[in-house]
Amino acid sequence: MKGDHQETLCGYRFYISDDTNTLKPFLKEDDRRIASIQKTCHSRIYLTRETRIRKGQKRRAVLVRAHSRKDLEICLRRIDDTFPHLYACSNLDDAVAAAHMVRLRKYHTNEDLSLSLPSTIVIYYQLSFNFDSGDMARYEHWRKTPDALLFKELRCVLLIAMKDTPGAGFLRRYAIISGECRKNVVTSYKVLRATFANLPEFEDEGTT
Repeated sequence: MKGDHQETLCGYRFYISDDTNTLKPFLKEDDRRIASIQKTCHSRIYLTRETRIRKGQKRRAVLVRAHSRKDLEICLRRIDDTFPHLYACSNLDDAVAAAHMVRLRKYHTNEDLSLSLPSTIVIYYQLSFNFDSGDMARYEHWRKTPDALLFKELRCVLLIAMKDTPGAGFLRRYAIISGECRKNVVTSYKVLRATFANLPEFEDEGTT
């Protein structure tokens, strides 16, 4: 399992009860059931040190990594079949919905261009989506490419959160593309999506 940080992998986090019986399969290095799931699903399953309190009960985070979201879903269903008491898929539908979330909104703001003149209303657009955390290394390289420079030409700004979104679900970071021209914001997203295929398609209805 070592050296996975060098690979581009999708991740999924879910939580289990922090008690000896529940943790047992993850604490045994030679647990055949975990090993079988990892082998057949081409995945990696980790018990992390991360804990959270939910309804007064301490819970531990389990991290699953694979080369695609499809592989992750297959792995999670295998975990559910083998260890039904872990409820590995309990948040999967919500996680899939979050991964496919892409939303364009229109905003108005007032800018004071001069003390002697009234405020000017500025309209800008903001397209929000979730960026796969496993793609952050590629994103750092992408920032130096001509595609990234195109954002400046389109007068758009891309911002990606510094940390992963907390809680259960696919490992992701909240991201936005903003600009004063609606068409340019949508074009910028398409440019980004040309490199990062995991991003959901944005169906532009032109009504925002």
